[in-house]
Amino acid sequence: MSYSAKQYREDLATALYMAVGLSFIAAIPLALLGIANFVDLVRQRPLEVPWLTYLAVLLVVPASYAAAAITGGTAAYLLRPLRSHVLGWMFTGAVVAAAIYGSVGLALVVFYNPVGALFLEHSTRQEALDMIPFMLVVLAPVGAVVGAYMWWRKRQGRPVW
Repeated sequence: MSYSAKQYREDLATALYMAVGLSFIAAIPLALLGIANFVDLVRQRPLEVPWLTYLAVLLVVPASYAAAAITGGTAAYLLRPLRSHVLGWMFTGAVVAAAIYGSVGLALVVFYNPVGALFLEHSTRQEALDMIPFMLVVLAPVGAVVGAYMWWRKRQGRPVW
C-alpha cells in the first residue's frame, strides 16, 4: 500500500473533527465552572478558580486536543498498511489512543501551572509526568476495542467514523 498526501489529509481531517468534538464535550464542564465562578463573583464569595487560571484552561484544553489530533491522525496515517485485518485495526486504535491521551497528559505537565495543578489537585508536576506511561498502558486497550469496532463497521460497508 502506498501513501498519498490525500490519505494523510483525510486522516488528519478526521482526527481534527474528533478534536473539535472532544473540545465541545470538554466545554460543558468548563462552562459550568465559568458559571460557578460568575455566581461566586456576583455573591462576593471566593472564586472556584481564579479568572486567569480559567482563561488558561480555556486555551490549553482545545490546544491539547488539537495536538492530540495531529499526533493521532499522523499515527493513523502511518499505520494504514496494517488495517487490512482486525489485528491491524486494533493495533492502530491502541497506538492512536496512546498518542491522543499522551498528548493531553503531556499538556497537563507542560502547562502544570496553572492548568495541570487545577485538574491534578494533589499531584506534583513530576507525579503527573510519571502517570503518563501508566495511563497509556491502561487506555491503549480501549483504543484497541475502538479499532476492532471500526474494522467491523468497515466490513459492514458503513462509514468508519
